[in-house]
Amino acid sequence: MKLFACCLTIVTAAVAPANASPKCDLSTDAGVDAAYKAATGREMSTYGGRCARRSTTFPAMYVIGAFAADLGCQWEGAFHNCTWNDDKAAATEMAAAGWAKADAKKRGELAVAWLREIDQISLEDEKTSIVDGKLVVEFWKTNSSGMTQAPPKRTHYKTTFEADGTHGRLTRF
Repeated sequence: MKLFACCLTIVTAAVAPANASPKCDLSTDAGVDAAYKAATGREMSTYGGRCARRSTTFPAMYVIGAFAADLGCQWEGAFHNCTWNDDKAAATEMAAAGWAKADAKKRGELAVAWLREIDQISLEDEKTSIVDGKLVVEFWKTNSSGMTQAPPKRTHYKTTFEADGTHGRLTRF
């Protein structure tokens, strides 16, 4: 029994905790490239330029995209520290930015920053309001017409931010 306990202690000490964040270096392009490859198994695309940037409002977030010739950079995912597409990123980063104690105006600013910087949505004519105690962001987005001659369509969206700073799906009006 003592031998079993000894070996169990050694094995337990050698294994990282399940909730430990992976280690990576997002301070350089090479580090971001390596983290992306480790997370997705693919090389970062250099076609059309580098579609990668750190959020200015949420500095633990680093957004990665891929370039499409007729659309520009298209959102693919984000690192939260070193975790790729972390389900807890929004709640964690909104809390760090002061979401819980923020007034409606500040929450609106944080919500719009998240949509622009992390979700990579080009918001136009955005409006925020409180509905049933939740922050609602309504906005317009001009869709790309791609390589066609047709004028781009403009679509009206809204999304609701929950008490923890996370938001649901975008809904179209």
